[in-house]
Amino acid sequence: MSTEEDRINDIEYDRMADEVFPYLDALKEDGSINMLESPKFIMEEFGISKYTARSLVRSWMDSKKKLLRTG
Repeated sequence: MSTEEDRINDIEYDRMADEVFPYLDALKEDGSINMLESPKFIMEEFGISKYTARSLVRSWMDSKKKLLRTG
């Protein structure tokens, strides 16, 4: 369960997504890990909480699903 201290505001979240999404793209392209393991890599690389890392990965995956649907 996350605490309020783990949560970040929307502006900070969007800024972080701008940094993390390309990192996730690179991890996926590399193919060396299962993307379900990616939150732990994000936590280490960006020094963020597990809650935020999971949320960012979920948002990244959702954005990929939308791209597949819209072509």
